Amino acid sequence: LVGKKDLKKAYKLLRTSGYTYFNNDSNDGIKYIRDKHHIPPMVNEARVVVELHYRITKSSIFKSCPLTNIAFLEKEKCDGVNVPSDRVLLAHTLYHGILHHELMSGPIFLLDIKSILVKNICVDNSINHILKKLKLSNEYEQAKSLIESCKNKESVDDLLFKKFDHLF
Repeated sequence: LVGKKDLKKAYKLLRTSGYTYFNNDSNDGIKYIRDKHHIPPMVNEARVVVELHYRITKSSIFKSCPLTNIAFLEKEKCDGVNVPSDRVLLAHTLYHGILHHELMSGPIFLLDIKSILVKNICVDNSINHILKKLKLSNEYEQAKSLIESCKNKESVDDLLFKKFDHLF
């Protein structure tokens, strides 16, 4: 997250550090941001993906997101910066992967959920009330089942796509 006035500088720093746009069809520049809140994801040779944001999200989405209030309540300090708790990150990942993006991004969000659960397995037992509020309890159980069946995978493959399509 960088200030809008620093976006061009941060972009140039990433470019000189070997980052290119993840999607080869992205316009190589930041001249046209319009109503976006970040430039397209960039990736380096080590496959580290970075999104440069100058705001978290559009204000209209921020105001209507069902996770906004709980994110502020369950924030944690990390290097002096407020970040959402693992519970909120898990709920956010599931919400955006299933409801907000309407499953259009495919099963990639499952790898994010897997990462959160590996980091903090206790979050699994403490997220139920958030998921009930979002009406995502069943989807979370399905996602966990898929993650467990593909626990040794580091990327999305045909088998994961087939299982994902079957469940969702």
